[in-house]
Parts: sequence; C-alpha cells; structure tokens
Amino acid sequence: MVPSPTSISPKKMEMEVGSQEKRKILLELVALTLRLNLELRVKEDEVKAALCSIRIIEEVLDLAENFIKPAIAHPFSVN
Repeated sequence: MVPSPTSISPKKMEMEVGSQEKRKILLELVALTLRLNLELRVKEDEVKAALCSIRIIEEVLDLAENFIKPAIAHPFSVN
C-alpha cells in the first residue's frame, strides 16, 4: 500500500528525495564502472570490487558520500 502524500512527514519526504539523488548517482557510478571495464579492460577483480562497493552503498545509503568522492578522485588504474 502506498502512503498518501499527507501521511508522509516533510522530514521523511526530504530523506526520500535525498535517497533518490543518491540512487541516481549510483546509477551513474555503475555506468562509469561498466564503461571503464570496456574501454580500459580493467582486471576482473577490480570490477568486482567496484560493484561490491556499489552494492554496499545501495544497502547503506549514508555511506554513499564516503565512497563517491574517493572513487572519483582515484579512478581505476591499468597495470
């Protein structure tokens, strides 16, 4: 059952909007990971590690901010 808009507090609505923004960023990270895998032929283990990080973020959205900045600052390196 979907709650009516009047039954959701403004604070809860703010949290849901924040979660939607984080999910949008997660989708962008997934796309970037897949593109890097194709373009740079990243080692399979590195791709699996990146996808695991994304799964963790999906489960605990508050961790998203801790993962996103370092991930952008240190893109995958190819040895």
